[in-house]
This record gives sequence, C-alpha cells and structure tokens, in this order.
Amino acid sequence: MNIENGILKIKENSNYICLRAGKGIPKSIIYIPSGEMDFSIPSGEALSVYPKNAFKDILNSFYYRSASAEEISAYRNLALNPADKPNQNSYFPHAKANHVTRNSIWFESRNAIDGFAATSSHVGFPFQSWGGGDRDDLEFSLDFGRPVEIDKIVFYLRADYRTDDGKEHDTYWKDITIEFSDGTSLTVHPQKSGNAQSFSFQSRIITNIKLTNLVRDLSFPTRGFAALSQIEVWGRDII
Repeated sequence: MNIENGILKIKENSNYICLRAGKGIPKSIIYIPSGEMDFSIPSGEALSVYPKNAFKDILNSFYYRSASAEEISAYRNLALNPADKPNQNSYFPHAKANHVTRNSIWFESRNAIDGFAATSSHVGFPFQSWGGGDRDDLEFSLDFGRPVEIDKIVFYLRADYRTDDGKEHDTYWKDITIEFSDGTSLTVHPQKSGNAQSFSFQSRIITNIKLTNLVRDLSFPTRGFAALSQIEVWGRDII
C-alpha cells in the first residue's frame, strides 16, 4: 500500500479484498476487477460522514488483505461498501443516483451502503443518507460489478419524524419498484418505520439493481422529504 498525494494505492493479486477503510469503519468484501484500487483519503466536509478520527492515523487504521474463498462464497450483505465514493467506477459495489440534495456529501448515494443504519435524524454522523429532496422522479442504482445471486433486500428508510410548525420533516416511500438486471422487477410496499424492512424473493442472478417508481406517502402533514439510510442486498458471489 502506497500513499501518493492523499491517495491510497492498492495492488493485490486478487479481485476480492477484505477492506477496512479507517478507524471505526466496518470491514467489507470489495470486488476490484483490475486488482488495483485508488482510495482518496477524505478531507474537509467529506470527513463529516465518517466516524470521528477515522483517518487520523491512516497507516495503522487502514487495512486490507486478499479475501479468502470462504469469505467470498459466504451468504452476506453484498451491498456493503463503506469505501465507495461518488463518481468512482473501479471497485464494487458502487451506488449512484439521478439526484442528490444540494449535491451534498450528506445525501450522496454512497451513504446508503456505508454500513451505518441510524435512521432517526438527518443531521450529524451517523445519520447520513441518500436523499433527493421532495422529488417524484428519483432513482437509485447499485452495481455489483460482476454476477451475484441474491434473494433478499433490506431497507432502512430515514425516519426523522420530528415536527416543526405541525409538519414532520420526513415522509417515506410507500411503493418502491426494484428493477433487476435480468429483466425482472418487484414492487414492495414499505411501512412508515425506521426499522429494518426485509423483502425476500426467489433467487436471481444479476449484476445490478435499480430502485425506481419511488412513491411518497403524502397523506399526513409533512415537508415531503423521503430518504434511504441504508440498503442491504443479501446473497452470494458466484464462484
């Protein structure tokens, strides 16, 4: 591992690594098609979506190794990647969205796969989320970079239901359509809750998913903001 101009350069004789990007950040299995990965050390406002001092002692807190065959083939949350960054496309899983509120790191798509599922606020770590404001045309995509077999998706919807002037800050999506790369789709109906909401289905082999047709519940006094604190996609790598 080398550091050049604030960028950690990883080169491994494997397409799968077990990675911890910094202190207090969950470990995850990352897929690197080329065997090489650059990770720019967060600075400035970007630090605010990570644990305090996560990158203070980067040489000792940043850790990676080749993933074992058992780790790669294990049934796990394939969406987890706390090291994901906006606009990168060289390591996976990678999240992206068609809109981000104010283009702020606080509402970037990467927040929905970072392993932090706190849902009761939208201010301060660990309450970062993917959010696109009060729009009805939002879409969220998750690319795995290779075929995987999945059979369950878990949503943690942001649930900042505190009121101000009689209106709750958040609403929620009562309908979400999950489009799979195999051409199939599934529409699910979450509840008004910040708890884990799990949806199982017949296993599919896919490379990516897209959340679309996100329908907000506007039946109660609300500002209309709906957001995703975390998504988990459970399954296995195909070895």
